[in-house]
Amino acid sequence: QIPSLIEASKTHEFKHVIIGGAPMSGEQQQALIDNGINAWATYGMTETCSHVALRHITKNCYKALPGFRFETDDKHRLIIHSDKMSFGKLQTNDVVKLISDSEFQWLGRYDNVINSGGIKIHPEEDEAILAAVIKEQPFYISSMPHDKWGEVPVLVLEGYDNGKTAEYLSLAARMLPKYHAPKSAKWIPEFERTSSGKIKRKTFK
Repeated sequence: QIPSLIEASKTHEFKHVIIGGAPMSGEQQQALIDNGINAWATYGMTETCSHVALRHITKNCYKALPGFRFETDDKHRLIIHSDKMSFGKLQTNDVVKLISDSEFQWLGRYDNVINSGGIKIHPEEDEAILAAVIKEQPFYISSMPHDKWGEVPVLVLEGYDNGKTAEYLSLAARMLPKYHAPKSAKWIPEFERTSSGKIKRKTFK
């Protein structure tokens, strides 16, 4: 937990801190920076047996650890190569912007991409922006069908309507690109989560 780490840093000096698991929000990253914690985000998965890349929290790009190199497929999904690991070549479902064969910027999961009128929206990027202002309860951005655009973003919040739905949508309209901003919101009493605590996203048909 980021708050616990920040509290611990007041009495312990950390040279480096590695943050794994779900991606951090922009607010969480800024809190670490403001408290002088030299933290690194990791990229890896069960199939790779360990981390394959690191990103300093003040940077946008992940850099390969020794023994790994990267490429992308025609859908811009990351492919990991390793001459030392048993998988050899691993196709992921993560959409990235490839900088070089040793560096990439993570954009989001291919499964989560919203195609609205031909514009591809990576909700994870927009969620990181909104996390700075929507703090009362967990949320994510999903999609719902639209007759004209195919699908459009929708803001999904956990809990019960707290009377701030219009405020949240107004903030999203100001902070996000025009076609990225959700025009409607849905409340779910409790999000379904994986055993590791990650939210299972829901799309609306």
